[in-house]
Amino acid sequence: MIELGGVVIAVVLLVALFFGLLANRLQQKIARQNDQIQTLQRDLRSLCSAAVHVGERLGRIERTSSQLSREQKILSQKQSQTTIKVASADESAFDQALKLAQKGATAEEMADICNVTRGEADLIAMMHRLEKEGEDSTR
Repeated sequence: MIELGGVVIAVVLLVALFFGLLANRLQQKIARQNDQIQTLQRDLRSLCSAAVHVGERLGRIERTSSQLSREQKILSQKQSQTTIKVASADESAFDQALKLAQKGATAEEMADICNVTRGEADLIAMMHRLEKEGEDSTR
């Protein structure tokens, strides 16, 4: 019976040793997993922080883009208004030069009074003269 008691004690000691080794391995595995969890948490915090910064930067870029778009629209409107004004001013200068030509003004007088170039004034005078000659020949 002593031998049976010794065997039982040996078996109990072996089982205890097995469970002790198993518990040690499990604790090591839990420690490694905790380290991995902490590393992943740090990485996640870094990614969240980067995402916030990217979002802020994107917001600034969108606001700047919107502002530039509004400014471009305003400049485009001003440019088209200026173009219309310039065209109107040019038309009225040419109209005025044509009226002076009809009254017999010289190209030099048209250039001085209407603020057109001498070449433009010469062209207006020539067109008026040709028009007048065409009317005279049809009479």
